[in-house]
Amino acid sequence: MKKVEIKTAMSSPQPPPTALVINLDRDSFRLAHMEAECARVGLHMTRWPALLGAALPPALDACFATSSRDGVALSNGEIGCYASHITIWQAIRDGRIGDVALVMEDDLRLEDDFAAAVQGALAVAVPGWDFIRLSNAPRRAFVPVAKVCSRYSLVHYTRVPCSSGAYLISRTGAAKLLARSSRTLPVDEDLRRGWRFNLNTFGVVPLPATPGVVESTITLLGGRTRRRRGWKSFGPAIADRFGSIRTNLAALGGTAWLLSQCVNIADTVLRHTGFGTILEKAAPMLARMQRNDRSHVAR
Repeated sequence: MKKVEIKTAMSSPQPPPTALVINLDRDSFRLAHMEAECARVGLHMTRWPALLGAALPPALDACFATSSRDGVALSNGEIGCYASHITIWQAIRDGRIGDVALVMEDDLRLEDDFAAAVQGALAVAVPGWDFIRLSNAPRRAFVPVAKVCSRYSLVHYTRVPCSSGAYLISRTGAAKLLARSSRTLPVDEDLRRGWRFNLNTFGVVPLPATPGVVESTITLLGGRTRRRRGWKSFGPAIADRFGSIRTNLAALGGTAWLLSQCVNIADTVLRHTGFGTILEKAAPMLARMQRNDRSHVAR
C-alpha cells in the first residue's frame, strides 16, 4: 500500500465510465430499478448478465472449492454472485471494456451526485490504485487521502468494510484478483482481504451508493453460508490479522496506525452511548499524523 498526500479533484474530470450492472435474466424488476436509478443521476449503464451458481461454465466452476477452509461450502447464490464479478474482471484484464470499470450490483440506491463522486474519485485516485469502494460504510477508523469534492473524500480504511455493491476497478486490480485459482469465501469477504491479492484499496466516504435496498438474490438462491469458528479457521484468521496490520502500517506509518487502533477502541465504547461514533471526527487527526509519519521517514 502506497503512502499518499491529500490532494483535490481536478476542475474538469473525465466523465465516469459506463456502469456495468450485474443482473440475472429473470430479475426484470431489479433491472428496471437500476435503469431508473442510473437515469435519475445521469449515468450510462449496461446490463451485465449474471450467472447461476448451479450452472457455471466448466472453467468458472473449477474456481470454486467444494468446501471452504473452515469446512463450509459456498452456497449456489454466493458462487453465482462471485462468478459474475469474475467475468467482469476477466473482461477488463483482457482489454475488452477499457482500463477502468464501474461495477454495480442491481440492488442499489444512488445518491443524486453519484456520477460526480465517481468522476472526482477517478480524478484524485492515487497512482497505482486497484480498487475504489463506493458502497461501504466504514465501521473502523479511516484516513482521508484526497478530497473528491466538498461532500466526499477518498479514504484508506483501517478495516475494509464488507460489500461488493458498487466499486471502481483498474485493469491491474482485475489481474491481481484473477491471479488466485481457488475461491473459498464469498466475493465481498474476499474483497475485504486485499492483502491476499496485494490489492491497493480505497473507498469514498460518505457513501455515494447504498446497497441492499432490494431483496438479495443470494438469499433467494440459497442464502448465506454460516461459517463455523472451529480450529480450521484459526490459521487463516491469524494470517489475515497480520496481513491487515502489515497493510495499515505500510499505508499509515507506525504512529498513525497506533493512534487508529486507539480510535477504534474508543469508538467501540462510545458508539453505544449518547456521544456516538467518533470515526468522522478522528479522520482529520489521523490524516495529519500520517503526513507527519511520512515526513519523518523522508528526512
